Amino acid sequence: MKFFQNISIKSRFNYILISVVILIVIIITFFIFSVKNINQYSESYHRADILKIHYLNLRRYELQFLLRYNNDAEFFLSERNKYIDKFEKTSDIFSNVNQLLIKDKITETFNLKTRLINIENAKENFIETFEDLTHQIFVRGNISSGIIGALKNSENEISNTDMSPKTVSLISEMILLTDNYLLSKDETNYTKFLVKYNKLTGTKSTFQNDSLQNNQAGISKSDKILQSYKTNFTALIKADKLIGLKYDEGLRGKLRTYTQTLDSETEQLMTSVEEYKKAAQRQAVYTIIIFFIIIGVLFLILFKQFANSVAKPLNQLKKYISPLSLGVFPSEKPDIGGNNEISEICNSTDNLIEGLKQTSQFAQEIGKGNYQINYKPLSKQDILGNALLEMQENIIKSSAEEEKRKEEEEIRTWINEGLTKFNDILRQTQGNIVEMSSKVISELVKFINANQGGMFVFNDDEEQRYLELTAAYAYGHEKKKQKKILLGEGMVGMVAAEKKTVYRTEIPESYITITSGLGDAVPRSLLIVPMITEDEVIGVIEIASFNELQKHEINFVEILSETIAASLSVTKINQRTTVLLEQSQKQAELMKIQEEEMRQNFEELQQAQENAAQKAAQMSGILAAVDTSSLVLEIDINSNIISANRNLIELLEVEEQDILNKQINTLIHIENENEFNEFWQKLLKGQNIQRNEHINVNDKEFWFNTVYAPIIDETGKILYIMSISSDLSEFKKLEFELKEREKQLRINLEEINKAHKEAERKQHILENTNEMLKANEKTLQSAVENAMKQRKEVAKKMEEIAEKEAETKSWLEGINQTNITAEFDMEGNILSVNHIFEQKFGYKEADLKNKKHDFIVNKKMLGSEEYKKTWEKLHNGIHVSGTFRFINNKKEEIYIQGTYTAIKDHKGKTIKIYLIGFDTFELVKRSEELKAREKELSLQIEEMKILQKKLKNNKK
Repeated sequence: MKFFQNISIKSRFNYILISVVILIVIIITFFIFSVKNINQYSESYHRADILKIHYLNLRRYELQFLLRYNNDAEFFLSERNKYIDKFEKTSDIFSNVNQLLIKDKITETFNLKTRLINIENAKENFIETFEDLTHQIFVRGNISSGIIGALKNSENEISNTDMSPKTVSLISEMILLTDNYLLSKDETNYTKFLVKYNKLTGTKSTFQNDSLQNNQAGISKSDKILQSYKTNFTALIKADKLIGLKYDEGLRGKLRTYTQTLDSETEQLMTSVEEYKKAAQRQAVYTIIIFFIIIGVLFLILFKQFANSVAKPLNQLKKYISPLSLGVFPSEKPDIGGNNEISEICNSTDNLIEGLKQTSQFAQEIGKGNYQINYKPLSKQDILGNALLEMQENIIKSSAEEEKRKEEEEIRTWINEGLTKFNDILRQTQGNIVEMSSKVISELVKFINANQGGMFVFNDDEEQRYLELTAAYAYGHEKKKQKKILLGEGMVGMVAAEKKTVYRTEIPESYITITSGLGDAVPRSLLIVPMITEDEVIGVIEIASFNELQKHEINFVEILSETIAASLSVTKINQRTTVLLEQSQKQAELMKIQEEEMRQNFEELQQAQENAAQKAAQMSGILAAVDTSSLVLEIDINSNIISANRNLIELLEVEEQDILNKQINTLIHIENENEFNEFWQKLLKGQNIQRNEHINVNDKEFWFNTVYAPIIDETGKILYIMSISSDLSEFKKLEFELKEREKQLRINLEEINKAHKEAERKQHILENTNEMLKANEKTLQSAVENAMKQRKEVAKKMEEIAEKEAETKSWLEGINQTNITAEFDMEGNILSVNHIFEQKFGYKEADLKNKKHDFIVNKKMLGSEEYKKTWEKLHNGIHVSGTFRFINNKKEEIYIQGTYTAIKDHKGKTIKIYLIGFDTFELVKRSEELKAREKELSLQIEEMKILQKKLKNNKK
């Protein structure tokens, strides 16, 4: 215990700190060891995870190869492709990762080496089987290589050989069975093939004309071709069986067996490594907890020993200092042994108490008023002592400042009394500027003990503003003559212009003099103050005195000038208000008459706006339908493109800025300038033009059926040209493709059995529409408040409505001139149709009115789910686009490509259905005719072949 008393507290704390640090170092060392051990498990788990990922990549490349090898020409040329390369590269990486795992310490510790070797063996079997499978697929080949290529060559050779009609029939059936097998891989086709083959080979004189017949051998070249045909088909059957006709047969089934083994082994490996990793983590956590408990116990023992060596002397020191908290000086000094910080604190505390006793005596003398007493602080750093000395100096200073404060208080009182006095004067003289000026200036000169004064106020009644002398006190005769002062003229005018107070003690003799019984004399001081309110100068106050004015007197005049300016401003406003009130009363009756006229005009405007809003809402749906179903361009009268809708931009695959501001003839490629000028002049005369156009953009060809419609305002002026197009590209491409096939059928007989695919027309459809028109209304309250302005706005609004209606009519005329249009109510009743609709369907509008939509629809479509969904969408306000089938008055089918649009009113409620479209019957009919011609041509070629064979037989 004595050892602790003689050691400093800092040293004791250092001993404890060193002990704690040593224990922490031990814990950290063990923690690092544990983390390193866990990291080894984590690294092994990570490698196992990488192994599994590479195995999954092997499976992915295998499946990609099996799914896509049929269309891979590169594979059937070189027996290689990108998937095989990726498969082999991933296989090498898999083996490298597996070898790292086999050499891993964790693998040796937990005996995982056997499982990893099994995985490697299963992988090698998997790789070997996949290589065999790819080789067999390469041997099997495709239509131009391998066994299948040889089989197809045999088909072509045997088809080009002269045969009897019966043999031709058998050969055709055999070829059909071969093709069916290639499509379905059904072995029954091979069995039927053998039956046909045996039947064919059992017939004598199978081939009637064979120039290469070998009589000695007894086997013709044609028989060799037939035998080769059968041999190739048999080889194909064997190759397919080796590959596997089903998923679980042949090499494919063997491949699946190895993948199942690898799936199981890799999953068990991942599970084992993860369990070992978690076990290592738990062991490390338990060991660290035990170490912490041990360190905690040792720390508590050391801390208790430290506390006992410090607590007792601190308690003695506490008892010694405690009376100080009550303001009592302690009497006895405690006996604290040892040589440490606590004993030093005790000695310092005793010195402090002695100093406090001297300080208290000094404070008592100061309290008695003895400010000159001497006092010496304990040191230069004695805060309390130095503060008492500073207090002594401050008390001496404050006595001097008190006198100054009393003087300032008297000035404030003088200013407040003066402001109160002059506020009373201003209130009493409110309404009379001259009386107010006279009373204020006379009292002001007296109040500040000046000798002379004048007040100048701006006169605003005339065109040129000037300062007018409204009141003067003790002014001389010459000074009074100068009643008008312009802005910037003289000192008074300059003060008004600059809005700044001027105070001078050196005054020219010619400027002003003060007259008294003893004669005239120049004043010693001159004060000129602007009267300002809300940053506007109302007037100027001028004061002269034989005495120099004090600062507080100048400040008083400045403060008072603001109050005077406010009163003068109010007086002027009241005077103007009186005049304006009389004028407003005269105009009130006139306003009532105009108000009644405006009310009537506004009611008419409101009715017109409601009608326009209704029409605009309907037209918004119609125009949205056009924009959704068609390709739209807007062209100015100089033939420059000014806008294009999204359908056209997406179809051409260009940016909008690429075609904006370009001449329309550069897009539609009208090379003959005279032809284009004639076409454009017709449009400028207001004619609608429909034409078929061939466009080439970025090496892509498009065919459009386009209508050009001039958009005209109410005055008959053409605003711009609108181009509405329908995309015929797919139909044109189909027509060209069918023609090309027709040529190929005539040239090459090998393509007779090839099927032609029918192109389908694609169209980009946008179902979200943007409303082009928005109705804006003015409320009745704003119309009344702005009565005078509304008359012009009413006229302007009516012009805008007329312009919108004219533009809408142009749109409708353009649509009705070029498209089939019809209106239906929400129940499907026909409301109206246009003349193109009447022509296509053979009905008059009167015959169709109030008839159901079902009346013109193909009966097969009525009960379909598609028909029901179409009307459900329309009732929900959704546009429906596509190709629709109808029947005309002759019960013939009509195909219309277009859009059903839900028309909404200005409140968003669907009120009717609008159909816009164009007839595609001719295109569909043309497509069917081309198909029929193709079949007819095929039959003719078959007949020609038979006829050729008959001619050869006749020659023999």
